[in-house]
Amino acid sequence: MANSQAIIVITTSHIWFSCFQELCSPVIEIDGEPHKGVWGINSFCVTAGQHEVTAYHRWAVFAHAYKSSVSVDVRDGEVLRLDWRTGWYVKSPGRWTASSRNGVADVLPGHTGASTNPTSRNA
Repeated sequence: MANSQAIIVITTSHIWFSCFQELCSPVIEIDGEPHKGVWGINSFCVTAGQHEVTAYHRWAVFAHAYKSSVSVDVRDGEVLRLDWRTGWYVKSPGRWTASSRNGVADVLPGHTGASTNPTSRNA
């Protein structure tokens, strides 16, 4: 069971009128390991189990603009699809939504400390 694999697919986007964000690449961290992402679809092969997913991007003098995190639990063979969208203000956390978990839609809280789901957390 130690080699159980799962896939986390993260679609990143920004608010429609903030086209200058296209000049910055999002950073996606899986369990603290940063990965340079793209605006759009990003896929990560992970071991089954619980993972901390964080997204942000650099913006002017802000090293971690729109930074927010979510904890997810993925099962062996599962494909978890998450959406991350920037907010209205650079210091506000981005919003996470689980678009599907093997076809089942689920919404994760998008506010710091507002978690009602034990598998999600925003920072």
